[in-house]
Amino acid sequence: RLLTANLSDLAAMGATPSWFLVSLAVRKGLSWDFVERLYTGMRSVAEPLGVDLVGGNITVSPRQLVLDVTAMGLAPKQVLRNGARAGQKLGMTGFPGRASAARTALDRNCGNAKSNHPEVVKHFLSPVARVSQGVSLNQAGLVSAMMDVSDGVASSIHELCRASGCGANLVGCGNDVPLSKLCNELSLSFEQLWWFGGEEYELLFAFDPENEQAIRNLIQPLPLQILGIVTESDSVSYSVQGNIQPLPDSGWDPFL
Repeated sequence: RLLTANLSDLAAMGATPSWFLVSLAVRKGLSWDFVERLYTGMRSVAEPLGVDLVGGNITVSPRQLVLDVTAMGLAPKQVLRNGARAGQKLGMTGFPGRASAARTALDRNCGNAKSNHPEVVKHFLSPVARVSQGVSLNQAGLVSAMMDVSDGVASSIHELCRASGCGANLVGCGNDVPLSKLCNELSLSFEQLWWFGGEEYELLFAFDPENEQAIRNLIQPLPLQILGIVTESDSVSYSVQGNIQPLPDSGWDPFL
């Protein structure tokens, strides 16, 4: 998960990841088997992308396990989050809300979550950085601003709009049958998870309307979620059961 978060940050700028470093402080008494499985997990994420582990450090910690990853990549040009312009559309890859729903199900010890809702649970247990999509969108020049939504869709939209000096009028959240089924089973709010969940690694971007079909074709098999329109105002609003309301600037807070 930690390596995926690093790779997602690179993907959000349209960069191709090249290598990574790992610093590990192991508490006394922790088995070497755990350390081997930890590195095996990171290799399973890195190798399909051609990303090499080139170094780092291992030491002993008196109390806690401490893990730090730094990933580096290359891009002929960067896509920043400050390039959105009024009149553009806001789009996003994939299915937001699934990781948050899966985390809730696992926290509640719902023993059948893995077997009954595999399409949802895998987004939490085996997150995927959208590297190929980010690199392709950058190379094709189809987006003017981009970031990932690791802190939640709503929080990320606000961040992109602040950086770009603009606002947005958003439509309601999209359809996701697997997520809806899990929400119904656990009495969770689909809209709350879709907008304000976190630990997602989908890409959020601004693009000219005429590029929509090209983007759909490029990011396949992932769907393109159309979120709304970039505006000249400094406010972000969304539709809740047909009513237009300000979109709260909240989401996943890793420090809470």
